[in-house]
Amino acid sequence: MSETEEFAQFDKISFVRDYEAVSIPSGTRITIKQGTAGSITQALGDNLTIRLASGALIWVPKRDSAVLAKS
Repeated sequence: MSETEEFAQFDKISFVRDYEAVSIPSGTRITIKQGTAGSITQALGDNLTIRLASGALIWVPKRDSAVLAKS
């Protein structure tokens, strides 16, 4: 991802490397494997909420968005 690329609600994404994310609503830390697909469900402030293809919801701070690529 380039430094200027922005993500918006409904963007389809995939993880470009393994990443430790926070599961919503439990707050449990889970490891997302490289290549995992999902979509942005909310892009507000400094945070992204992502629904993975498995149906799980996770939270990713925008400062970590380099782990994401639009698909």
